[in-house]
Amino acid sequence: MVTESLLQTANELLRSSGGKLLLQSNCEDVAVTMRHLATNCAGFVCVDVPDTMLEANEDRALRLPLRTLRWVKMGGERAAGQGWSASPLLPSRGTSETDVSCRLNGTPVHRCIMQPGIGVIRKIDSKL
Repeated sequence: MVTESLLQTANELLRSSGGKLLLQSNCEDVAVTMRHLATNCAGFVCVDVPDTMLEANEDRALRLPLRTLRWVKMGGERAAGQGWSASPLLPSRGTSETDVSCRLNGTPVHRCIMQPGIGVIRKIDSKL
């Protein structure tokens, strides 16, 4: 699991190199929690993405895992809106095994790009 300390270290390294951080999970609650931790505790800001996930589970062809259904029932925040990507952010040759598994099983992957900054969502072009 991502920790505050790990994210703070990543922020320091990425700040000096000008890099960005991809946060991605097949568990919606984990993705939302990681993003909150990155923004609220580690000084990251979310980068606007070209293919924004406008509504949670926008693609009705995807099956929601039981874990996500429970998260939603508890009133958990959804991975949708500004900064959440509806499509993969890495080139196909960089596809993770989680991406492949989710595609085969018809379940969603929740993704966002973070960069070191101070509390504002910044817009970049579609290439990372």
